[in-house]
Amino acid sequence: MFWNLFLGFLISKLVNATEVKAEEGEAYHPLLPVEKKLVAYSLILAVILLVILIYVSYTYFGVAH
Repeated sequence: MFWNLFLGFLISKLVNATEVKAEEGEAYHPLLPVEKKLVAYSLILAVILLVILIYVSYTYFGVAH
């Protein structure tokens, strides 16, 4: 739930920023479908690698209880 609100907030800020730039004369070009896929794959890969890093960190360098 938090992430949906957070991502919605970020997207709204990005949309507002692009509208301001468009008003200033800078052309707005929407992302191509292949670019959207690359962004999504990059974010998914980043999350997967972060989970692996956390797992390895706790497995081999875990905190002693």
